[in-house]
Amino acid sequence: MRFERLDLYQELKDMSKQQQQAVFEVGGMACAFCATTIEEGLAPIKGIESVKVIMNTSEVVIRYDPSIFNKDDLKHQLGALGYYAFDENERKDGGSTVLHDSRKRTISAAAITAPIVVLAFLASSGIFNFGPYFKIIELAASGIVLFYFGLPIHIGAFNALRRGILNEHVLYGAAGFAAYTVGLVSLFYPNTPDFLSVAALLTTFHLSAGWYGAKVRNDTTKSLRKIIDLQPPMARTVIDGKEKLIHVEEVKIGGLVLVKGGEKIPVDGTVESGESEVSEAILTGEANPALKKKGDSVLAGSTNGDGLLTIKVTKVSTETFLMRIAGNVKDIQERKPLLLTVFDKVIDKYVRVVLGLAGATAVGWVIFDIITHSSHWLEATYGPLSVLVIGYPCALGLSAPSIKLRALTVAADNGILVNDASSLFLIPKAKKLVLDKTGTLTEGKPQVTKILSLVKESDLLRYAASVEQGSSHPIARAIVQETKKRGIDTLVAPDVKQFPGRGVSAHVDGHKVILGTREFVESQGISMTGQVEVIQQIDSPVLVAVDDRLCGILGISDSLRPQIESKIRDLKGEGFEPIILTGDTQAAAQKVATRLDIQFKARMSPLDKANYIKELQSDGPVIAVGDGVNDAPALAQADAGIAVGSGIDITKETAPFVLLTDDIGLIPSIVQFGKKFSLAAKRNILLALGFNVIGIPIAMAGLLNPMIAMIIMIFDVSAIFLSGFVLHFPKIPKREESRHSIPKEAVAS
Repeated sequence: MRFERLDLYQELKDMSKQQQQAVFEVGGMACAFCATTIEEGLAPIKGIESVKVIMNTSEVVIRYDPSIFNKDDLKHQLGALGYYAFDENERKDGGSTVLHDSRKRTISAAAITAPIVVLAFLASSGIFNFGPYFKIIELAASGIVLFYFGLPIHIGAFNALRRGILNEHVLYGAAGFAAYTVGLVSLFYPNTPDFLSVAALLTTFHLSAGWYGAKVRNDTTKSLRKIIDLQPPMARTVIDGKEKLIHVEEVKIGGLVLVKGGEKIPVDGTVESGESEVSEAILTGEANPALKKKGDSVLAGSTNGDGLLTIKVTKVSTETFLMRIAGNVKDIQERKPLLLTVFDKVIDKYVRVVLGLAGATAVGWVIFDIITHSSHWLEATYGPLSVLVIGYPCALGLSAPSIKLRALTVAADNGILVNDASSLFLIPKAKKLVLDKTGTLTEGKPQVTKILSLVKESDLLRYAASVEQGSSHPIARAIVQETKKRGIDTLVAPDVKQFPGRGVSAHVDGHKVILGTREFVESQGISMTGQVEVIQQIDSPVLVAVDDRLCGILGISDSLRPQIESKIRDLKGEGFEPIILTGDTQAAAQKVATRLDIQFKARMSPLDKANYIKELQSDGPVIAVGDGVNDAPALAQADAGIAVGSGIDITKETAPFVLLTDDIGLIPSIVQFGKKFSLAAKRNILLALGFNVIGIPIAMAGLLNPMIAMIIMIFDVSAIFLSGFVLHFPKIPKREESRHSIPKEAVAS
């Protein structure tokens, strides 16, 4: 599926029809500086109306005048800035291509840099003398790392400077080229410090940051693609009475689409003919399939039951409900946390300050020489270089990722996957807790919870399961599972007839068996005398009749998870204010909410959930817990979205946190962990800035040899990583593990 259909579809509707849009996946963006470089580099060009960079998915959305530019021209402009550009036909493999190239460049550069740095340090310290040829080897090795592996960064830095943009790449380029240039001087002046390995080390650090950024964005893009893949790529259309399989994007509004039993529905539309039960749980959160007949609406991505449906198309491509969910998730993920926004602005100013101080150092030493009639050309040379090296924000840039990596490891050891560590900053302040119902508070699958039998109970289950054993309906599975659990053998039912939304009939061992709703069984001539009040008191009753006589009633319902009531009480005791948001019916939601003594809202669509959470956020951070695709916008909108272990993969990739079990009792521990993480992250940033604040004045005074500056930089980075090891997860009280789990393939709200 094309990612193009996700991009700001609502916003683009209001723009001039004379403009056109091009969406490129861009490789090589390492940080917020890259976004600034692209936006400021392209926006002034005549014919380009607007440029928007979406860092989370490595996309650039360009509005342009087609009379001046075409897509190939725009792709060339992005390439001229030093970035990879992939159009809609190339983007499927674009992210992996960039990730592979970043990894290869980083590992190759590191393999050359590591031994050169060690040998250069040993040589400069006088421990070993490697002879005159070592400088030649060092010159060649550092040159390969700087000019070959670092070439894409230099191109980007050059084009940024050409457009008057100062970013991290420019600072790296200045430090790298200066180090290499002064290193060349050391070949002719033996007393000059050796800087060649410094250039290689800086390049390797910078490439490592780019690799890390490419990996994060590639993972984010994959999660959105999984949502898109829920919509089938092909549709079976009906043209002139003939079936034809075409790509879903070729389907026209008003056309007819045929969907057979068990297939996914590829478009939004209304049923033109046929009847079938359709499962929309993955989109709306309703646990039970809904009967769809002529005139009823259906949604792309939902699963047809056993019937045959002819659907009249009302919405395609970006307009479908599923794509609006994906677009909503993407839009939310684009928004940066306030802390990161401020951090980017600070870094931008920081780069300008360091470049200014390096220039001031050079000028200061020249003026000092003129005034004092002395000769300090060496200090005037490596003084500014030392400022660039010690001021290069490597440790500052790694301060957050290092503690994030530690947080991910510690949390994973305690059964929690952290997809977005920035949410750890916000979760300690959250008191509002939004909970999904089906699959989160309940088991997420129907079970036989009550049996009222007028015959032998084993016979009742045998007849019912024999008829239902070939059906994929959730209620049918519940009956068959209960029968198997009791060790009751089923019989062959060769003539099963389905009545979607009502019931089923068949002959079993010579007996006519009918299962279904009260209305359906009554319509088959079965008497309900004396049973009406009993039926009304049972959740989701399934009536079983054998040979035209009512033989029993099976109560089918979705049970609460074990210990969920005590966990909700504990959460309330911790000061949380829980509320249920569900796509299920009013009656089903009220039953659970009453049992747990919490508020609820039913019949909530995925976008309704996200909008409601947005309203709650006006009073403070919100935690949301869910397990289905229909929860994805809510989990993305919340300050801390938590997917429970039974959730399907898409929800797990959308949510900042994933519980490997279904135990929502872990939430208070995550909150405490968030507090510890916030303190550790602030400590790392202060530690990184401390080295820079202390080291830069020493370098300006000419008292800091660039080789020593490099060692300090390595020590700074090492200290940042080591400080993360003080981060530990709060002790979790021992608890009884959940005895029930939901299979991965289960779909719930």
